[in-house]
Amino acid sequence: MEKGHDSSSGAAATADESAAEEGNVAAMVKTVTSSNSDLLFKEIELGQEKNCAAKVTEKRVECGAWRRGSGAWRRGSGATLSDGQNAGMGKFQQGLKQSFRLPSTSSSEINQRRWGNFRPAADSAIVRRNDSFSYRIARSGTPSTLNRGEQAGCNNYSPAGRKMGMELHPDDEGIPGFQVADMKEKLNMNSSTLLTHLQARSKNFTTLLKRKLGPNMIMLVVEILAKITTSNDKELQASLLAHSIHSSVLEQFSTFSFNIIAQNMEFSAEELTNYFENLYVLYNTFVQMMPTKASEILSDHCTRAVMALQNLKLMRKLPVASKLEEDYRSLMDHVESLNKLHESVSQKRRREKVKREWQPGIDFRELSVIPLPQDLSSKMKVNLCPAMIDGPYKSVEHYLDVQFNLMREDFIIPLREGIMNFIDHQSSESLLYTRRESSKYKHIENVRFYHGVRFLKQFVEGDSLVTEVLFNPRAKSSRHNWSRSKRFLFGTLLCFSSDLFGSIILGLVVDRRVELLEKGILRCELVGEVNDGELFKKEFIMAESEVYFEAYQHVLKALQKFTEENFPLKEYLIDVSPDAHYPTYLERLPDTIYRSKRIEFNVLNKDSWPSKEKMELNESQYKALQSALTKKCAVIQGPPGTGKTYLGLKIAEVLLENTREWLRGPILVVCYTNHALDQFLEGILSFTRNIVRIGSQSKNEKLDDYNLRVVRKNKGIYGFGLGDVIEEMNECSETINECNERLKMCMKSEGIISLEHLHHVTDSRMVTNFAFSSLGDLQFQEWLFAGLYFQNSMRSGIDLNDIKPINHNGFYSCSLFDIKNIINELKFEESRAEGYELEDIRNEIIMWVSRLGYMKRKLSEPFEPNMDLIQRLTELQNLNILQPDYRWMLYRYWVLKLVQKYESDLVRSCGYFRRLNEEKFELMERKNEYVISESDVVGMTTTAAARHQNLLQRVGPKIVIVEEAAEAMESHVVVCLSAQCEHLILIGDHKQLRPSPAVYRLAKDYHLEISLFERLLMNGIRFDTLRIQHRMRPDIADLVFPAVYPVLENHPSVLAYDNIVGLKKNLFFITHTHLEEKAMDDSSKRNVHEAKFLVALCKHIILQGYDASQITILAGYLGQMFLLIEERDKHVAIQDVRITVVDNFQGEENDIILLSLVRNNEEGKIGFLASENRTCVALSRAKKGLYIVGNLDMLADKSSLWSKIRKVLLEKEAVGTHLTLQCLKHPDQLTEVSKAEDFNDIPGGGCRLKCNEKNELRS
Repeated sequence: MEKGHDSSSGAAATADESAAEEGNVAAMVKTVTSSNSDLLFKEIELGQEKNCAAKVTEKRVECGAWRRGSGAWRRGSGATLSDGQNAGMGKFQQGLKQSFRLPSTSSSEINQRRWGNFRPAADSAIVRRNDSFSYRIARSGTPSTLNRGEQAGCNNYSPAGRKMGMELHPDDEGIPGFQVADMKEKLNMNSSTLLTHLQARSKNFTTLLKRKLGPNMIMLVVEILAKITTSNDKELQASLLAHSIHSSVLEQFSTFSFNIIAQNMEFSAEELTNYFENLYVLYNTFVQMMPTKASEILSDHCTRAVMALQNLKLMRKLPVASKLEEDYRSLMDHVESLNKLHESVSQKRRREKVKREWQPGIDFRELSVIPLPQDLSSKMKVNLCPAMIDGPYKSVEHYLDVQFNLMREDFIIPLREGIMNFIDHQSSESLLYTRRESSKYKHIENVRFYHGVRFLKQFVEGDSLVTEVLFNPRAKSSRHNWSRSKRFLFGTLLCFSSDLFGSIILGLVVDRRVELLEKGILRCELVGEVNDGELFKKEFIMAESEVYFEAYQHVLKALQKFTEENFPLKEYLIDVSPDAHYPTYLERLPDTIYRSKRIEFNVLNKDSWPSKEKMELNESQYKALQSALTKKCAVIQGPPGTGKTYLGLKIAEVLLENTREWLRGPILVVCYTNHALDQFLEGILSFTRNIVRIGSQSKNEKLDDYNLRVVRKNKGIYGFGLGDVIEEMNECSETINECNERLKMCMKSEGIISLEHLHHVTDSRMVTNFAFSSLGDLQFQEWLFAGLYFQNSMRSGIDLNDIKPINHNGFYSCSLFDIKNIINELKFEESRAEGYELEDIRNEIIMWVSRLGYMKRKLSEPFEPNMDLIQRLTELQNLNILQPDYRWMLYRYWVLKLVQKYESDLVRSCGYFRRLNEEKFELMERKNEYVISESDVVGMTTTAAARHQNLLQRVGPKIVIVEEAAEAMESHVVVCLSAQCEHLILIGDHKQLRPSPAVYRLAKDYHLEISLFERLLMNGIRFDTLRIQHRMRPDIADLVFPAVYPVLENHPSVLAYDNIVGLKKNLFFITHTHLEEKAMDDSSKRNVHEAKFLVALCKHIILQGYDASQITILAGYLGQMFLLIEERDKHVAIQDVRITVVDNFQGEENDIILLSLVRNNEEGKIGFLASENRTCVALSRAKKGLYIVGNLDMLADKSSLWSKIRKVLLEKEAVGTHLTLQCLKHPDQLTEVSKAEDFNDIPGGGCRLKCNEKNELRS
């Protein structure tokens, strides 16, 4: 048995006596453990791990004791490492590091942190501080107790301690020999005795570790486990650790580490440092002795320990040694390397199979739609399965679970990865984290971080509870162009945290007025319940995610409401049946007669249909119409210019004409974008005016009268209990605004608060000194100003100009501004007074100036309440005996309590307002149900449909038409459908823009970019393709046919287009090598050469007589769009030309398109241009003229599609470094241009000859 400390130490002697009493039991335990040690390690380790663990054990025994430079826990009677042993240890660790990447930290270095509070045993002893569980060493031979004084929260008997949860935890009691007092005594044992003692009582010890532990018990457990690692008996160590360390106890350690800040636990810096050092020693030993088990359960806890340390360093200013942080990070790397080392090929395949095969797990309906702090952990495990694109889903539950989790992770992953990278970089000097520091970390483009963020106020605006946030205190020095910025777009998700994302508050941007942003202020609506009473006191870190959370939120909530019973069209959405079925309502009435163009026909008998000519359709459109009207799930693909919208309107017209009388309920029209919805609904107005558009983002004035809000008002629908709710909301709104105003005045401290308000927070005995009247307020002021007459000087030295006007509406009985007005009035009287009156006025001025200075000084003094003293003051019956400073202390305490009252009232009122708003929304939905049930057509975007899913379920539209179906995520389409849906018509083109998930790997590896439209095609459902395009002249159409579309015919109308005036070619690609540059905080790209060239070309085309509305400039990147707008605005002639990005122009067209591809770099990166879908959209918008500028060779080298396009362009002689301009008046005069400056030679748009007059378009 190992000897303890010197016998002169009473504590050590006690430990030896205890060890002696346990001798027999310990010997038995050690014998059994020794005989079974090989079996134990076989159970813990396999293969190489066993050898490594054995080497660790062998070498650590060989190295001797853990020690610290000036003193340490020691084995034997004070032995230290020899130089040879030190060299052996260094050599061993270097070898081990090469195989395991173990941190190259010497034993002495580790123990310098680990047992920093111990000195050599020969001349020191353990000293326990009063109830703090932290230890120091005294040079004397006996223990000495250090008085903790008034350190709140660490003394178990202090009120503050009980408040912060620092008293004995209920679950820490009840295990014989393992209560708090027992645990403290155990720390007096030497390490070997302690190890044997715990092994003999392992059942009780492991029972303790399975319980929920209090904060102090956790610190004791960690210290004890760290201490036993210094024992020489590695077999006993392995046995105890193997049976003691499990996931639940590690979770308690990690949770406690975060709760130190979250629950404001007031441990000393020394205690916290010791705790994290002990935790590191425990984790490090665990990894070395049991690498396999450690790699399975320890990785996340190492990460969380680092986060907690950084949290304390940032929030508590804890002096954390950089070496400790480095060692934790090295340990994290080591655990990660173990994960890779132990990962066999068969394990990888097995995990891949589990990943790909869905198994029922946590019910997705129980998951929070709003991200929780644990969702943002770097090691958050989510059982993600890819969306099925080949074959059916197992069940509705399988489908919903997969879709929900993929959608949820799509908006959480960017935020999670951004926050984890920020925590790694939180020491960066930059206020705005732009991830430029190191290529070691991932480049997160859609998360930005802001320090020193403060909440300013909350107020009600419309139906929203708006919170104003100061995100940049130094906004005046910022040169950011907010009018052309992607930051803080409407619906942007904001994540606030005051404890390094241990807890979070979420908000959505609802107002991005440029004038506010320029002042560093934005307005958001907080999401979920916010119960933080100190919301307006703390500083926060704010993360801004560019993911549009609003859409995700409503879709996720809608998915949670689906069940096996109410899920629509299961045979197609779940089973992906290729068989065609009639719409359910036609199956019930198979002989239904339809009427169109005054011709009656049996809709299910295609032979009886009117001809395509009478239906005013071409062959492919005619067949698509037949499918749309007779298939339960109809899918129609429409390449660019083939008339998708025209056909969609024809379908709606025929359905409406023939079903409105006998098929109750409206037809639901859904589009992905507001622009497409407006376009479709405007077309519907040609055959019915009984439509309703839901949503406030319409920009089409023709639809204003059909907005749901207007229709509801015009119908004069009242009742539904809305009046009472609105009245309560108004009252609640007034309370919120009143609390905000009063809080603001309390914080400003620009006057003495009236007794009318103070009496709410003062004891009735305290206010009997003053009457509740204006006279009482005067007495109260005199009571506070009594101290003025104890001052040595009546001079104030205050500048009256510093006192700003304030409208307090009687909240202050006397404000600084009130006194300023009195002084100004007296000065006016002074200018007219003489003799004794003048002297009296001057004396009065001196008095008021003195009062002003005294009050201002007292109100601005720092205030830290001394609760013991305040408690004694509040017990006084007569407040008039108090000294002046105590009077002001009492007053400031009352103000503090008043602030707490208003904050509490504000939190409660805000919560109540949110609940009332939800109730109002539900009542409005009942009202809306009545309105839209009587309409013929109701139109909305996919986002609006998700938001109003309850309404759709109640109304139950039986016919749903989805435009842009291939551009919307599958779940966005599904939530538009109700259980009553009997007929679904999908119109779109999967070869143009696909859905755009936020996370690239979810898009590609988990098939989130595959729409419902495309999935149905991939599974063999019968669909129709429109084949005749009416948009592009043949030269332009050849760019996408047959490269993208195998079959595409030109309508005769496109063969008759005029040539573009002023240019020799109608189609041309100007290739160049001018490099791109970064734009918009490095999140986008721009190319100055291309912007200047296209603006000059646009001006040249306008000079030919074209109208600005005939030209559109498209950009591949948002940064380029803003640059083009800047360049355009320099020229009056072209200011009406539309400039936008390619993605925003889907479904639109124009006569002339000028296209800037932007990408041009030495690395050959082409970014979005590698997407065939985006390329298809970009090249198919022009009707008559298309002019492209970019680096064609680079594109063709990186993309097979661009290679095909280059071949077409070369065949048409439509590519070159110079664009040829042709004068209208002198056709033989040609001008070649390759840069913007070249246009200066022909400023009038003609040629170098006399072309002074503006060219005119030929008639």
